[in-house]
Amino acid sequence: MTVKRALKVLAVSTILAGGVFYALFIHRYEMRVSHDGWVFEMRYLAMACRHCTGIITRFECNGVPITPPTLKRDGDSLEHLLLYTPVGDFQRASGIDRWFYNGPPLPIEHSTDAITADELKRRFYEVSDDQRCKRGTPPHWCRAMSYTGKTRWLDPALIPTLDW
Repeated sequence: MTVKRALKVLAVSTILAGGVFYALFIHRYEMRVSHDGWVFEMRYLAMACRHCTGIITRFECNGVPITPPTLKRDGDSLEHLLLYTPVGDFQRASGIDRWFYNGPPLPIEHSTDAITADELKRRFYEVSDDQRCKRGTPPHWCRAMSYTGKTRWLDPALIPTLDW
């Protein structure tokens, strides 16, 4: 092999390796999911953790952005709020003013109980350990669970206003 040919092979190999490196570690890919009035858009690196490095560019329900609530901080521990929606599962921690993507949505289990008129008027209801959705719950409602022990099915517009 001549020096000239070796340099060509080296140049092509470097360009290919650089392209693969760019595609896997630098270029941000986009993800978009919509369901029952919810819209979620995110940019992420292909070879990195979507939870840690994902940037949520749009997270809304029926055209209203879902803003992270203010969570209480107890000493050195972080309080968390887990949000289970039709477009994915999300997490918010105290001291960090953004949502993190946890993964695709979990299947929703329905209980035999029906939602009451008072719960519909209040726009949320608390659930026990089974965390099932009551019959008649509006499809755009989601389940929110805090590390303080509160689990609620609620209208997403209430997320920033409720005491967690």
